Amino acid sequence: MTSTSRIERCGCGGGAALYATGRTEPPRWFVRCKACGNQTGFLNDPERAVRFWNDRRESMEDLPTARLAEHLEESKKNARGDWFAICLQGSQNYGLSDEGSDIDSKLLVLPCFEDVVLNRQAVSRTHVMGNGEHCDVKDIREYFKTFRKQNVNFVEILFTEWHLFNHDYADLWMELLRRREEIARYCPGRAVKCMKGMAHEKLNALTHEYPSRMPWIERYGYDPKQLSHILRLDIMIDRYVAGAPYGECLDMSGHPELLRVKRDGDGMTAAEATETAQEACRRISSKADAFCEERGLRTDESVDALLDGILFEAVSRAFRKELGA
Repeated sequence: MTSTSRIERCGCGGGAALYATGRTEPPRWFVRCKACGNQTGFLNDPERAVRFWNDRRESMEDLPTARLAEHLEESKKNARGDWFAICLQGSQNYGLSDEGSDIDSKLLVLPCFEDVVLNRQAVSRTHVMGNGEHCDVKDIREYFKTFRKQNVNFVEILFTEWHLFNHDYADLWMELLRRREEIARYCPGRAVKCMKGMAHEKLNALTHEYPSRMPWIERYGYDPKQLSHILRLDIMIDRYVAGAPYGECLDMSGHPELLRVKRDGDGMTAAEATETAQEACRRISSKADAFCEERGLRTDESVDALLDGILFEAVSRAFRKELGA
């Protein structure tokens, strides 16, 4: 089955084509740019996939997805193995981006056969783009460990609106997305402990003179961005322990005050900001400790099986692709 509609060129100028996943029944359809890798999501009907592409392609250059394609192209140059997926991380995922927000990303890569046989260290590095944006490149084996640790900064990629994925592993990526809520609650105790740890890290960074944050420290006496992170985590942990869907836990678009804090501290002095941050961290710690005391650190064995199965199939498929089997 194919589309009879004309597929418009991508915003980058490259040609695009219609693809089927090939490993799902019935097949799922998507349009992908042959040049930059930008693509639609999966749709059941090829005509709908083409219409969706044509309707949105005019604004491609304004979307973070186009920047992800740039990150992918540059970051995978030194990769020895295949790539699995690249996803946006950060303020856009929380509804807290503004005109000054960077596009940062996480790229999951697969090990090559030689690296596994020779027991080389798994890839885990940060590629800095020419414009200062960051792409964290991590071996999929290591990345799946972060899912089990329940680190918010890593789990969030399963809920972002902006991602690209290698169509050779499309069914595996889609299965991760289908079961993302289970993954996000693999071990709720670890998740809230992670939120607590992150909040205290941000508290320590509130007045730390990092070179990249010195303009804010010099102007306000503290870093408003760190304060906004702490207040965001205070809201997030409330939602998480209440059992809200993880996407809702991440979404801060209903809290415009956080954006004001991020920009200029919302008028707070250094003393006021420090007191506000310390009080929020005390609340977060209290909630996390109470939750862990009640729930413990139980894990979901079905998620272990899911992650192990996807990891095994992804690496096996990458090896077959690499070796021509």
